[in-house]
Amino acid sequence: VMPVGNSITQGKGDDGEAPGYRDHLKTALGANFEFVGGDGNYPYYGHFLSGSKISHFQQGGTKDIGAAIRTHKPDILLIHLGTNDVEDIAGPYEDASTTSGKMKNLIDYAEAAMYSYATRSDWRIILCKILPKYESSGIEITNVYEFNHQLERMMFSGGFVNNEKVILLDMYSVLEEAPYPSYLWGDNIHPSDAGYQKMANLFSPFIKGSSDGTTDGLITADGTRPNAISNLDAVKLNDETVQLTWTAPGDNGNSGYALLYELRYAKDKSTLENNFSNGQLYTIDRPAGSGKADQATIKNLTPGSRYYFRMRTWDDHN
Repeated sequence: VMPVGNSITQGKGDDGEAPGYRDHLKTALGANFEFVGGDGNYPYYGHFLSGSKISHFQQGGTKDIGAAIRTHKPDILLIHLGTNDVEDIAGPYEDASTTSGKMKNLIDYAEAAMYSYATRSDWRIILCKILPKYESSGIEITNVYEFNHQLERMMFSGGFVNNEKVILLDMYSVLEEAPYPSYLWGDNIHPSDAGYQKMANLFSPFIKGSSDGTTDGLITADGTRPNAISNLDAVKLNDETVQLTWTAPGDNGNSGYALLYELRYAKDKSTLENNFSNGQLYTIDRPAGSGKADQATIKNLTPGSRYYFRMRTWDDHN
């Protein structure tokens, strides 16, 4: 496993010089998993640089990810990058000069290196929606949402060269539940030790599977998709806002924890029925556990218009 990122992956904001989420994750994964990379101390190695941007990890950059993959031969990459890029234009990802466009190019470059140097054929890349970022006053920087939205567009539209090798993990919603300042934050950018623990808690089951078998993990074959959502309901809150409610499905049918929701809407019902991908994508939080009540609030709709909503659920094998 090679953790890749900036000062959040390094562990800044944690107590003293502690290694952020890496020590918590190593404990959760156990002896069968080894961390690799040229940065950090044994056994919490990784590939990271405080203050780094996505461009540092591109081909020829000071933290060239292809060179690191060639040297350390990881089977799983954990990538949390983009926090230091959010002041730049987030998207669209089809434009290589945008932050999300740079991320697409980085993932395509990393995939090519993994095909050449990973020691297992079932290697995978876990790409994270980045954590919230705040001004020192506590106001959230909104460009984070747009960057994460573009990552979803990439994932759901098959935007990577080999989409089946990438999963998109919603790290954003892990710390969103207790915004800065709170016990989950060491400062307005970096988690506290409790926040890093929550990051590790999300990584772990999607890497090795959960001990109760409700999440398969990347190293386990998975032939069962999540069940369809059967009770999606919409309630108008005001002229521009609708609240959706439904019961969460699981990773396997109605068992466990699924990975992502893909929510789309349109004014024309046939748009969603004939080609779901043509609907407008709306980013919402990751699924609750199977059988739990879930909800999302959809804002900034056009008053007086009729809208149709449709959802599908993704698991860790896409």
